[in-house]
Amino acid sequence: MPGGIPFHADDRRRPMAANGVRNQLGWALQLGTARFLNCFLDDPEYVPAAVVDYVAEQLCLQAGDLKGYGEKEARWEHQEQIRAGYGFTTFANEQWFALACWLYKRAWTTTGERPIVLFDLATHRLVEAKVLLPGVSTLERLIAALRERVAARQYALLAAAPSPNQAAVLENLVKVEQGRRVSRLDRLRKSPTDVSGTGLVKALDRHVELRDLGAAGWDQGQNFPVFILATLFGSDMMPRIRNFKDLIFFRASDKIAYPAYRPAVRRERPQRHRLKADRKALDGPDAGGDLHQ
Repeated sequence: MPGGIPFHADDRRRPMAANGVRNQLGWALQLGTARFLNCFLDDPEYVPAAVVDYVAEQLCLQAGDLKGYGEKEARWEHQEQIRAGYGFTTFANEQWFALACWLYKRAWTTTGERPIVLFDLATHRLVEAKVLLPGVSTLERLIAALRERVAARQYALLAAAPSPNQAAVLENLVKVEQGRRVSRLDRLRKSPTDVSGTGLVKALDRHVELRDLGAAGWDQGQNFPVFILATLFGSDMMPRIRNFKDLIFFRASDKIAYPAYRPAVRRERPQRHRLKADRKALDGPDAGGDLHQ
């Protein structure tokens, strides 16, 4: 508690400059919530009684002096004074965009992190930058939207890989042929399990059938981060896909900017929300940026 609630001489001096004991105690409590929670409460009086007693003791005031502070307009002025005096920043458009770019980059290069993990990482990043936290639902909607954009970008790149003829062949894989109970895709997904000459012939036939699909010519290793390929292929294949011959996997770099960031995270003008698949990483500064820029 002493680390976040006013304790030092300067922390006691600033709230005492407010007009009246109610404003002085309210000012100090708002500073405490900004330090502890990295945000301001909608109702500054909605704090534990033990905290009010502690802060009142530090200022030589009474806990009852706080009554009615949450109904006064002075609390907004006190929040502005705390932001200016202690270096806090509101979660405005610039901070929203910088955080969105950082989350988009992370979701694209490290696919597999759950939304709760991204939520915790985003919260930690805001706290470290002394950006006052927005509402929980704001971050939840942002993360959900960016994960959806990343998925759309993955599918757009994959869909553009095969030629029209190859795409038609792939679509036919999911159809159940007459006289069969499963589709051709389901049959190709399972390798023969019997260890015999017949099983070897089946495995070779399956290899030839897969090779004829033409997937060997799809140069997707240059467009997808290694973690996305691991997710698409299955996590158990992670050691193998790193060893593909002559395949240079894309990895995140601070010297690469991603053209899909800006249309992916733009909130205004919904008609512009369509993701434009960028197949090339352009040279430039890190699009994540500083949360204070």
